[in-house]
Amino acid sequence: INAEYGERSVRLDVFATYGCLLKQTRGTKGPLEGAEEMEEITPISRLSGQVDSIVKGLNKQLYDKHDKTRECCFSLLGELVTVLPGCLAPYIGTVIPPIHKCLSTKGGS
Repeated sequence: INAEYGERSVRLDVFATYGCLLKQTRGTKGPLEGAEEMEEITPISRLSGQVDSIVKGLNKQLYDKHDKTRECCFSLLGELVTVLPGCLAPYIGTVIPPIHKCLSTKGGS
């Protein structure tokens, strides 16, 4: 039981840290329009490259039995959409089922 609690605690810490990083990314801008020749790496471009991995990881965690874990997943998805509007559009078919399941269960948060 302690190992499971410790693992969950670490997971929640990782979610909180990633959430802080997303909040800090809000104020940054992507590369300037018309600057295609410049291969500038910005926080937004780096984040854009991680969306697939983030969504896959969060999607798995949305099925977790603990409300706090699912709550953190919802928070991260919200921050992600705030920083990169429309980024979840390609994943809507994979994100909706666990969200629906979470909201329709008796203890869903």
